[in-house]
Amino acid sequence: MKAAVDTEIEVTRNDNTKISTATITKQRDGISVDQIAFRLRQIELGEDQDEGMVTSCIVEQSDDLPRKAHVKCALPPAAKIALDVLQRAIAEAGKDAPASNHIPRRPVVEVETWRRYYYAGTASDGETPEARRKSFQRAREKLQAAGIIGIHADLVWIVDDARS
Repeated sequence: MKAAVDTEIEVTRNDNTKISTATITKQRDGISVDQIAFRLRQIELGEDQDEGMVTSCIVEQSDDLPRKAHVKCALPPAAKIALDVLQRAIAEAGKDAPASNHIPRRPVVEVETWRRYYYAGTASDGETPEARRKSFQRAREKLQAAGIIGIHADLVWIVDDARS
């Protein structure tokens, strides 16, 4: 019943680096915009009545997002087009990312600019504006779920290992 879910967060862990990543994969009343990397660190809270140690975990934010292998050819055609258009939008209208804990230092473009490039780069063939909006949204969500792009607030970027 995915349609009934307001927010969906996927948590994965790289056993080699011990870094976990929480990714918002669905947000009903907003944009799925964030990915957070973290480690769990065990701490001692004290002893219980049997003199055994009581422990818990705390979350420590990490700046190291695990790299994923991306397979560009596995994307649906609309997502491939959206990625190509995003690359062009960044090349032509991109800017350096602002200082942020959520955006890596790489070229970014506003989502709305990317949308305009997408609309200009795809034929409408009698599609309604709503159908074009949904097509862009689906392509954007596929790219983000695959870890090929990152989005925060109104800015979008291509993850480093997806550029090739």
